[in-house]
Amino acid sequence: MTGPETFQFAAAIAGVSIGLAAVLVLAVLATLGTWRLSQDASAALVATSRAALTIEALASRLAQAGPPAPEGDQTAELRQQTETLVDQQRRLQEITRTLLDTAAMGGAATPGALEDIGTAVGRLDSTVGQMAASLANLIQLLERQQKG
Repeated sequence: MTGPETFQFAAAIAGVSIGLAAVLVLAVLATLGTWRLSQDASAALVATSRAALTIEALASRLAQAGPPAPEGDQTAELRQQTETLVDQQRRLQEITRTLLDTAAMGGAATPGALEDIGTAVGRLDSTVGQMAASLANLIQLLERQQKG
């Protein structure tokens, strides 16, 4: 081999090495992005599960309290909060499904989507707290009516 041939061979090896290094960096970044996305999806799943358990517990407490008395304002408020909660849970599931689909396709999750899921989980927690307070007030009223 002559000097120029050796240089061309070394340049070809360097080019292939740089290309493989770039592929390795992209693979590591994709793996880290998928890992972060799965953590966010896991946190959303935990929040949704907690909300579902809270609703189930509140529903069983309400069922044990007996038939509700005609309390128009509180019942309507509770019904509206329940509808809001169901709507927020549906949106949270859609956002989570979209994020998981994005991860499955190999695309990177947008920061806006991660913020949307955080906001949706915050609204879901807030609504569940409001529903818990309303149900507690309604149960206390029902108990007072049964005693009185």
